This record gives sequence, C-alpha cells and structure tokens, in this order.
Amino acid sequence: MAQIRRDTRLAQLTRSLEAVAQPRLLEAQIDVARAPQVAGADSAVLSALQFAIEIEIATLPPYFCALWSIKAGSGPVYRLIFNICLNEMLHLGLACNMLTALGGKPDIRSAYYTNISYPAHGLPDGVLPGLVVDLGSLTHDRVVNQFQVIETPEHEIKSTLRADDAPFTIGRFYDALATALPAGGWTAGKPVTDGFITPQITSVTTAQAAIAKIKQQGEGTSALPYADGTTLAHFYTFEEIAQENRITGVTPGNPPQLIWAKPPDPALKMPECFVMKPIDPGGRYLNPPADVAANLQRFNVAWDKLLTDLDAAWVNDDLGTAVDDMTALKDAANTLFSAPPFDPAQPDLRYGPEFMRPL
Repeated sequence: MAQIRRDTRLAQLTRSLEAVAQPRLLEAQIDVARAPQVAGADSAVLSALQFAIEIEIATLPPYFCALWSIKAGSGPVYRLIFNICLNEMLHLGLACNMLTALGGKPDIRSAYYTNISYPAHGLPDGVLPGLVVDLGSLTHDRVVNQFQVIETPEHEIKSTLRADDAPFTIGRFYDALATALPAGGWTAGKPVTDGFITPQITSVTTAQAAIAKIKQQGEGTSALPYADGTTLAHFYTFEEIAQENRITGVTPGNPPQLIWAKPPDPALKMPECFVMKPIDPGGRYLNPPADVAANLQRFNVAWDKLLTDLDAAWVNDDLGTAVDDMTALKDAANTLFSAPPFDPAQPDLRYGPEFMRPL
C-alpha cells in the first residue's frame, strides 16, 4: 500500500484541522457527531475545502479516459464507471458549495493547471506520492493498481499498520474537516442550487452529511461495501470490474466477507477497449500528426471551457453551461478514440485526451 508522506500539504492541512477540532472535541466530550460550538470558518477549513476540490477533480481525467476507451460506448462496465464519474463530479460540487457557503471562492481552473497534470506521482500535494497516476485505457492493471489504490478504504489501510501509526489519508483528512467545521457562518456565500448537488449546504449538519456522502461513496464503511445500502462504493465497484463478476452481498461477521455471483456474471466481462497511446513526459504528445494535433487541441479547448464554466458556476449559480460542456468534451474524446488507426501493426492504438491547457 502506497503511504503518504508527513511533510505534504495533505499532512499539514490535516494537522491544522485537527488542531482546530481538538478543543471542540473536548467540549463535546470527544463526541465527533456533535456540531462544533464555534462560529466562523477558520482559515484552515477554507484551505482544506479548496484542497478537497483539487483532490476530487484530479480523479476525473483518469476515470474519463478509461470510460471513453470502451469501444462500445455503453454496457454494464461502462455504466459502472460512468456512475463513479458522476459521483466524483458531485463530490466536487459539494466541496465547492461548502467553500462558497462559508464565504470562500472555489478556484478550479487555475488550481487544476497549477497543481494537476499527468503522468504524475500521486494526486495533488502529497496524496499517494508513491502511486504513478497516468491517463490510459481501461485495463485490469489500471483498475487494480491505480483506481482501487486511489479509492482504498481507510479501514483497509489501517489494518496493514501498527496501532500507533496513524497515516495521513484522505479519509483522515475528511474526518478532521468534518469535525473542524464551524457551527455558524453558513450563509456567507451563495452555493449553487442545482438539484444534482445534494445535500444542499445550509448548516454544519448538512455540511457534515455532505462529507459523509463523499467518504461513503468513495470507500464505503468499515462494515459494508455499500455507499447507501444498495449501491457499491467506488472501491468495491472497481473490484467488480477487476474480478469481472458481481458482488451480491456480504457475510455476517467482523469483518464481513464479500459474496460473489456464482457462476460469474458474464455481463461484467472486461469490454473491448481502444489502447490509448501513453502521453509523453510533460503531459503532451510530442510531434503528433497534424490531424491528431488538431483533435488534441479541440479536446483541450473543450476541457478548458469546462473548467472556466465551473469557476463561473459558483459565481452565477448556473451549473447548466458546465453540464452542456460535458457533451462537447465527450464528443472531442470520441473523435480521438474513433480516428483511423495510425499504426497498422497496432490497429487498436489511439491518441487520447491530454487534459492540458490549450496551445
């Protein structure tokens, strides 16, 4: 399991949040469910919410590339990954709404170009620094060794460590954030009110519910693989894809064991995919053919417009334009993957999205 260094922005923010939360926990007799009794957002909370925005958006390019590489553009595995992408966009929206409700301003476009590129060692600012995160097609190896590592439940990480070794994980970060949230001040800004982003953020209680949703949809709980009782958390959805089989339930006991469909569900057989040409160091393809370069630019322009309109959404309370941008982004990706093969010896090899600033 890739470990997280202790000198990173993730570690620093987690320490700051825990320092904010500790007096409140003592007042609440170490009851983390009790709302903090201090009004007004600490600067650590605002910084942490911006950090959460960057973490959530950083997962989208790798997941999108895997999704769009599926030749059929549909099917059970396609729908599973598509739903994970929807969840990640919801998590991004919830983090933005929490920050806006406390008077902050989400920074999406600038933060993305400053802190995120691929291939990369880990997610932004020290999250999983030993993990190489790149953009590529859906493969068994990428599901197991990248996506499941990103979504690994905190209780599984802890089970591999000594009792006195507390790692700085995304789960610990979100726990500290939930506890450090202020009791008041939740009307300082106007969150986006689009019905996709639920729960709406109006108080510390709804903000803590939003953080619980982010955690549960990503990693589940320590007792169950489900985010909401029926829908699998991301880690276990990727496990279904890796195993090419359906999880049908869990056994009683502690810890419970997964129950798999017998015989294996043929609907979850790994679909046929295009093979995405690896992106060169620096995040761009070097010297692509002219027609490919034009299609790469078209995609990057569509991505840049989406980032720009996401920034604007939290100023104008208008998520509709950004939602429309997603159609253009998918169309630009499909143009890359559906192009004629450029190497007769590798008929499935294609250039793929770069998710870079337009040239």
